[in-house]
Amino acid sequence: MGAALRTPFHTAIKNVLFRDLPDSPRDVPTKPGEHQEDVRKSIQAEFGIDCVHNYNFGVSGSTGAVKSTFINALMGLKVNSDSAAKVGIGESTTKIRAYRDPRSPHIVYWDTPGCGTKSFPAAEYFEEQKLFAFDCIIIIITGGSILEADIDIARAAQHHGLPLYFVRLMSDMSLRKVMEEEDCPLEEAVSQLRKVVKVQEQHLTKAGIDKCRIFNVSARVMLEMSTGQPTEYQMMDETAFIQEVFSAAFARRNRVQYNNLVASFSEDLPIQVTVWACGLLYGSIKRLFFEPPNNPRDVPTKPGEHPDDVRKLIQDEFGIDCVHKYNFGVSGHSGHGKSSFINALIGLKANSVSAAKVGAVECTTKIHPYYHPRYPHIVYWDTPGCGTPSFPAAEYFEKQKLFAFDCIIIITGRSILESDIDIARAAQHHGLPMYFVRSMSDKSLSDVMNDMDCTLEQAVLELRKVVKDQEQRFTEKGINNCRIFNVSARVMLEISTGQPTTKYQTMDEIEFIKEVVSAAFDRRNPGNAIAL
Repeated sequence: MGAALRTPFHTAIKNVLFRDLPDSPRDVPTKPGEHQEDVRKSIQAEFGIDCVHNYNFGVSGSTGAVKSTFINALMGLKVNSDSAAKVGIGESTTKIRAYRDPRSPHIVYWDTPGCGTKSFPAAEYFEEQKLFAFDCIIIIITGGSILEADIDIARAAQHHGLPLYFVRLMSDMSLRKVMEEEDCPLEEAVSQLRKVVKVQEQHLTKAGIDKCRIFNVSARVMLEMSTGQPTEYQMMDETAFIQEVFSAAFARRNRVQYNNLVASFSEDLPIQVTVWACGLLYGSIKRLFFEPPNNPRDVPTKPGEHPDDVRKLIQDEFGIDCVHKYNFGVSGHSGHGKSSFINALIGLKANSVSAAKVGAVECTTKIHPYYHPRYPHIVYWDTPGCGTPSFPAAEYFEKQKLFAFDCIIIITGRSILESDIDIARAAQHHGLPMYFVRSMSDKSLSDVMNDMDCTLEQAVLELRKVVKDQEQRFTEKGINNCRIFNVSARVMLEISTGQPTTKYQTMDEIEFIKEVVSAAFDRRNPGNAIAL
């Protein structure tokens, strides 16, 4: 039913992200006259929670929710291990208890007493157990329903601005049960569970709890991921859960310090680990875009025009919101894979309902927005292919209002066309960040290996030489500081989704993410620039 996970990339990623101490201590709420440092010391003295040197993950939920089983799976420990969390039918946890990850000593999982019991009533649970001191909270649900006690915790977490995630544990058993009761195949059972999650997320929204994700997870699969063992069970949301939770904790404690993360990528890690690490970085960076930008996008004006009026006109005519959104324009010649690239950026396959239309002919006939499903302030704009009879290059930049974007990404093939250079000149004239992407680097590498009868390493060097020559051509034509990236849409899709399954060579994907994201963020949030 599942996939063979023969490399312990779950553990490797934790070591990549969390091998060093956090840059910043955990912010904690204070009363008038209190100092944060004193509150942190008090919490550590009373509960043992170190908010300075550790990343603390609180695992909560009602009694009987097998929280301990889940923690053991995250640590890669079986229940009979000496260091494993105690598992039992009754309420095993009677006080908050720490479990330090044996492979990542800065990670501590906290097993909290079951919420909603006589010993631990829900109304007092959050404050008394000091859940606000954690970097994020994971609420385990196993009975199929989200209890009022769980919702109370979620409300308190939201009040404190604390990342919160629900986990429907035992997804393997739930799948089997649906298949038996509905007499349906595995694919239909998976679809049924995803529908249940969607309904429950809507229920949370109605309860006033926004942007809260629910994951279908199997503790068995999670254990095998942690230990690198092949799994026979169907994977559901395990990879997405790891990416979301770990990136949340890392981003909160290392808000602008991503250089150490990128520098820690090791060439001896398998490709699956590298892709997952890129995905975690991608997720962490995009968290910066949960809120709208501080400043509207600057737009060119004619004498007598006001920028607000121009922005309103652009929104009315094209739908481009230059105030509340970060807008990334994806342009270039017809047939070079703009739509495929956008789908990869937002983590959608071509057959997804919300995906950009992909085809061998010119599919995009007018500028079209694609909103990121999890980051609503990010919008990618698929523009009509440039240099066609319908969209001549000379008029392209102004008529498509490319100057309204935060940056422009030009998708190109092996050769850079004159129409691409025209767009680059116009972007430079408007002071607009602009990047070229050779979007099928995996195919290019294969072609070079076949044509030159060379190794993968030699093919990589050859592509880098081509890029260097093309960048030199730009300089000669008066286009300065223009970067060209070798990128695979297939790899980018796996980075976006956190799926460590790629068999393709990574090239410039992570550098592209860093460059483009920092350019957009810095321009709209001056004084709050990110260091990447």
